[in-house]
Amino acid sequence: MVMNPMRGLEMVAIGKEKAFPVTYEGGVYRDPKGEPVEGLLDMTCFACGNPYYTLEDQPIEFCPKCGQFERMRFENLREIGVWANKQNWKYLKYSGMEVFAVTRGDGWHLAFAPDRARLEARGVFLEVNALRNPG
Repeated sequence: MVMNPMRGLEMVAIGKEKAFPVTYEGGVYRDPKGEPVEGLLDMTCFACGNPYYTLEDQPIEFCPKCGQFERMRFENLREIGVWANKQNWKYLKYSGMEVFAVTRGDGWHLAFAPDRARLEARGVFLEVNALRNPG
């Protein structure tokens, strides 16, 4: 069974420092306490077309489905690792996915999967490295 990395994230606001589920009631997006969410950005990835929500005051720099970066490029594993250590990956608890640094030989990118074996089984990456401990 192929899992959709966005499953569980459709109604989650993802910021650099926090993530929380949102609901839509009466024309207003609300947080888990029922308070209106200010600065919610409805985004669409230019690479895969996936919609997602981020926060205006702390927008994420990548697509939470395909891992494509909009304005960043990493030439080696160390660079993406340093960047990844500054991110809050807690939002992944909503999808059950883990985050990995992958390369096809054209720089380093993010990829999401339930485990490393699933990414390696795709046979498209030259290297797959976990970017955080599971859990």
